[in-house]
Amino acid sequence: MPVRYMPPESMQRGRCSEKSDVWAYGVTCWEILTSGMTPYYPMTDPTVIGYVCGGGRLPREHLLGGCPDGLWAVLESCWAT
Repeated sequence: MPVRYMPPESMQRGRCSEKSDVWAYGVTCWEILTSGMTPYYPMTDPTVIGYVCGGGRLPREHLLGGCPDGLWAVLESCWAT
């Protein structure tokens, strides 16, 4: 399972929907803005599951060259539960 791209509800219930696609889109955008960093590196998959289900999200400070507030707001909205 691609847990690094999955929302908490998919990790917990094993169901995917268009909402989980929006979450994965936000992770993909973050990945692009970091020039290809692995999401949640260096965490293991089980650690990622606990982190995301506990409310953790990808950090803004890894984005190269900073990130405009409006763009960060879009990413955060993708990761809203």
